[in-house]
Amino acid sequence: VAGGASINSANFELTPGEPTTLDLLYPTSASIPLTCGGGASCRVANTPVNDSPFPRFELRDVSGNIVSALNRTLTASITAGAGGSITAGGTEVGTAGTVIEFDQLRLRGSSAVTYTLSFAGTGIAPVSLNANVTSGDPASISITRNASGVRSGSAFTTVPQITIYDVEGNIVSNAVLPITASITSGVGGTLVGTASATPSSGVATFTGLGLSGVAGSAYTITYSATGLNPVTETLTPTPGNATQLALTTQASGGRTGSVFTVQPMLELRDSAGNLVSTDNATQVTMTASNDARILGTATSIANAGVM
Repeated sequence: VAGGASINSANFELTPGEPTTLDLLYPTSASIPLTCGGGASCRVANTPVNDSPFPRFELRDVSGNIVSALNRTLTASITAGAGGSITAGGTEVGTAGTVIEFDQLRLRGSSAVTYTLSFAGTGIAPVSLNANVTSGDPASISITRNASGVRSGSAFTTVPQITIYDVEGNIVSNAVLPITASITSGVGGTLVGTASATPSSGVATFTGLGLSGVAGSAYTITYSATGLNPVTETLTPTPGNATQLALTTQASGGRTGSVFTVQPMLELRDSAGNLVSTDNATQVTMTASNDARILGTATSIANAGVM
């Protein structure tokens, strides 16, 4: 080199930095939804036979370099869609290579809802995929709304709802299996109204169902569907509306023109014979037959259902 100068050179090998983004490998587009439920992990429908149907990602640093997946953790979470939950496979840790695959991911929810799943890791921007739930055959039922407002002889103020689930706990929205209510313990009780309900979107809502029975006594109501284990709830009715009078003390000592020595006593009772102790307003009038005349006060107003 002229002038005696020399040039030294060196080779440098750059290593990838920390991962900051996810490269979606499969499905090939974020607009392609996952199918979950039906007894299988979340997957891409109609995947070619020899390909893996599960969502998978590569990690890249800020410069777009592929980062090793070893010991890198990604987590899936639901960011949109009511009533859904991830029941398995929501976290994956890379073991080798550059790809992390969610092959055990399971989602529980309703087939009537589209869920948004977000996949992310520490310092890694999330990638979102839509997911739809497909349900299997009916496997169980559950009381998702209990009866309340239990007045003997009247419809419940709040009627019960029974939901039908598949083996994974997904609501079977196309189920048509009727649900039947019955009393399986408790003395002297009967159901009033309609004791069966057909599900709509996987939920059976009873109409006009009620209980007639002894006030203060516990009754077990069992809800059942053919081929599935029944579910129960315990209800205790309060007195219903007054429908009848009961003479509890007969008048006696009656002499013409004189006051009875023993005054008659009456009770207001509901259709099951319970004392309607909340009634303080009903007025009862005594009348006589065969041209007899009532002396004294011929009317009485209930006091705690008694007069």
